[in-house]
Amino acid sequence: KSRANCIIRGSGLISNMLTKTLKLFKEKFATLFILEALFIFLTFFFVIYVKNQVKIFLDLFNAYLPQIQQLQALIQESAENLVQLQQLIDTLAPLTIKMLILAYLITPLVLWILYSTSQSLIWKSLHKVKKYKYYLTSFFSFSFLALLFLYSILYFLWNKIDLSSFEFDNLLLLFPLAFLIAVYFSFVFHLIYKDNFKQSFKNTFILGIKNISSFILPFIFHLVILLFLIFSFLSLFLNYTIPQKWFISNYISLFMLFLAIILTILAKLYAYSSIKA
Repeated sequence: KSRANCIIRGSGLISNMLTKTLKLFKEKFATLFILEALFIFLTFFFVIYVKNQVKIFLDLFNAYLPQIQQLQALIQESAENLVQLQQLIDTLAPLTIKMLILAYLITPLVLWILYSTSQSLIWKSLHKVKKYKYYLTSFFSFSFLALLFLYSILYFLWNKIDLSSFEFDNLLLLFPLAFLIAVYFSFVFHLIYKDNFKQSFKNTFILGIKNISSFILPFIFHLVILLFLIFSFLSLFLNYTIPQKWFISNYISLFMLFLAIILTILAKLYAYSSIKA
């Protein structure tokens, strides 16, 4: 009898959760779709811009490369060749610095701002947050800490990557593990956030570990959809950059991306409903 009651209670909870999810989907879909699509396509066009800037730099460098190699070979013969080589290096140095700043500072900064702004608006809509400025600051702070955590892991692993031999080091598995940890606790933070950042930050780790059984199923669904979204995004990007070599057409890539956006919305609504149920 008690087992039957548990099954009935469980069925009721699932039914209630699905009802809430569908209700939220009807109410919030237009707003959430616009915000998700804006984030995805602004990110896409920014990545294309970065890719074009890198290509311009590499084309310029390759144009100078034969001259640099020739001057390097002739340095022993004349001091004038050394002067010319130094002039070429001085010409390329500002462009190299510009590319390094674009790659290691501007790109992650812009992606962080785009992500934090769009996702804070999405979760603000779900949580019905009144103090948005404070929530935005809290969201930026948590996403910055998650990004800093991933950067720290990358910095630690950098010396472990041997590009000449491509030998695999087991420590490289730390990054996908760190990525999962960052995504999981970010996911928990978004779900449980209250008006107090310090309390929400603390509860993210306490509840994320203590109540992992409550979060794990929505998280797995969220993670699978996230991976599908990343794949769809890369598919569209590769269609734009190397269409002859990519096996998925542009139209299918676009369809996959829009489907991934819709599924992402459903995953968030399902997670929100399951925690609130």
